[in-house]
Amino acid sequence: MSTSIAEATPVHSQDLNQLAADIVAKAMRAGATDAEVVIREGDEFSTLVRLGQVDTLKESGSRGVGLRVFLGQRAASTSSSDFSPEGIEHLVSGAIALARVTSEDPFAGLPEHGSFGQLTQDLDLYYEDVYSLPGDQRIDYARRAALRSYSPYSSFRVGAAIRLSNGEIVTGTNVENVSYGLTICAERSALVAAVSQFGPEIRIEAIAVANLNNAASPPCGACRQMLSEFALPEAPVVFPAADGQRVMSFSAILPLAFDMKLK
Repeated sequence: MSTSIAEATPVHSQDLNQLAADIVAKAMRAGATDAEVVIREGDEFSTLVRLGQVDTLKESGSRGVGLRVFLGQRAASTSSSDFSPEGIEHLVSGAIALARVTSEDPFAGLPEHGSFGQLTQDLDLYYEDVYSLPGDQRIDYARRAALRSYSPYSSFRVGAAIRLSNGEIVTGTNVENVSYGLTICAERSALVAAVSQFGPEIRIEAIAVANLNNAASPPCGACRQMLSEFALPEAPVVFPAADGQRVMSFSAILPLAFDMKLK
């Protein structure tokens, strides 16, 4: 039984913007009629907790650059993780060489600048504050919450932590009952504890869920509805999914919460 917590931290840098512009310019000088570049760089921290004990810690960095060039109606793409001048030269020359030997595509090309859409707001794809705690504290919160689970019937041990707008972090765990309908999930357990400690005016800024069974465990529908009365729409929710750790805004995991206007 294990749980893992991971983060990916994008690096926003003027240097990367300039590098992208330089690569496009090199491609155009090499004969491309058009070109586009995608660059990514980031750091990753992950931990594997097995049976309540830290099993593996990993911290690593990754980066990559992708280039697509057009020679009239011919197109080709190359990619690399080598940002050195020699690596960039190889990236560009390789793309140009491939484009020269590909077949023409009557639909190849980039859209005109005026055809691109405009984003008027943040897409909430990345939340820096989710990982503001040091790594050892994140491990400790996940371990302590899940280890306190009372789950003799399912052996599915879940922990949840919610961060409030006052800066406090409150944890909860699932508590099962032989009458299954009376079982309370970790998320609702944390919510009830938060209201009990800090009152009904609390607002939730972030939610994290973990389990010791190495399985997907997004908040269930009942938990999402309960949390909806306190969670900010943009609050990030991090939870283990079938394809790994996932982060979504609360409004994304519950877009149409039940609501009732009180007079």
